[in-house]
Amino acid sequence: EEGEKLRELGYVLRNALDELYHCPAVTLARNVNEYFGIQETKHMLDQLEAKFPDLLKEVLRHATVQRISEVLQRLLSERVSVRNMKLIMEALALWAPREKDVINLVEHIRGAMARYICHKFANGGELRAVMVSAEVEDVIRKGIRQTSGSTFLSL
Repeated sequence: EEGEKLRELGYVLRNALDELYHCPAVTLARNVNEYFGIQETKHMLDQLEAKFPDLLKEVLRHATVQRISEVLQRLLSERVSVRNMKLIMEALALWAPREKDVINLVEHIRGAMARYICHKFANGGELRAVMVSAEVEDVIRKGIRQTSGSTFLSL
């Protein structure tokens, strides 16, 4: 009876065993980028090569496995699925020859994945956004700092 009241309030109830599985799964999902490195990237590329050898050959002409791994880690850190490797590799084939900065390269890949990303983050078909004034946008733009290894916001 109490459980039913909690469910009506929107709470998810799990038994102890389900909770024991749920906690590590959530933690792993939140931090998957920390466990995803060059070896895992190489494994995914090997699987992709069986289906799309020419695409992979083209990508590897312009991007090392390490660079591809960094791109995938950045996407995963934003909770963007890397399951559609064909789409990601097509974007890499297009942009890797022109874009040397990994952060900008990830921006282009996000653009290629726009439909998926919008669908994933749309809540009930509604995508929420925050609008800021031109002045606030200008302050943010001026606060962006780039170093050889990263880009960060310094306000």
